[in-house]
Amino acid sequence: MKCALCRKDAILELSHIIPKFVYRSMKKNSPTGNMRLMSEPNRKIQDGDKQNMLCGECEDFFNHCDIIGYVSDQNIDPFRLDVLIQAEKVMRAFLLGERQDLGEIENHVFFFNPIETASDEMADLNLHTIFGSSIFGYTFISYDYDSYYVFLNLQGLVLVTIIKAAEQESWKNTLVHNEGSFDPNKPQYITTPLFSEIEYLAQERKQSMEQMSDKQREKILEAIKRDPEKFKNSKAFQRMLNDQLLRNQ
Repeated sequence: MKCALCRKDAILELSHIIPKFVYRSMKKNSPTGNMRLMSEPNRKIQDGDKQNMLCGECEDFFNHCDIIGYVSDQNIDPFRLDVLIQAEKVMRAFLLGERQDLGEIENHVFFFNPIETASDEMADLNLHTIFGSSIFGYTFISYDYDSYYVFLNLQGLVLVTIIKAAEQESWKNTLVHNEGSFDPNKPQYITTPLFSEIEYLAQERKQSMEQMSDKQREKILEAIKRDPEKFKNSKAFQRMLNDQLLRNQ
């Protein structure tokens, strides 16, 4: 089979789409020590998604499997699909050392540290909890603004690749320069159509929690009651407090 990065025929490694250490951290900071899928809140999982995509040499570099899904599902028009394909070619060439820049593509890092200000609508979404207690990533296309993104959330560390920016897009103190430099100490300010996807995810999470069975809720409560001090000192509890403070601003 062909490697997704170098395109050479090789034995493909079974690789985590998201690094394994992120899932270990998520389990460690869970009140029950377990993880759950948003689509199946009553089922516990022990590990993240893995796929045979890269050869051993390329495994640490890059994967971007959404294009394969778009092609197989035929749920995207040819023009938008071509935008993603051309961006993948640029990123592949950069990672393989065949070019020195990414052209108009930008990479940004955003930290979901305690948020100081947000609109009432955004404050009601429990952003600290949503991002701090979850792991997800995929390609997002804003049809209203004709902008394209690949974003990945690693428990509040958000990595965003802007393939094509919206006209009124604004990211301050988030840009990762081509040489890899980034200053994490400056305040970050963002205006982007990507926030509309955040609202969608918040609604999805709310619906998922409503589908959790009484039995599963009782298990979580029992785990907290067994060691309430541990829960009070946990990141999960701190995220809940941060959400409450943001709503009260």
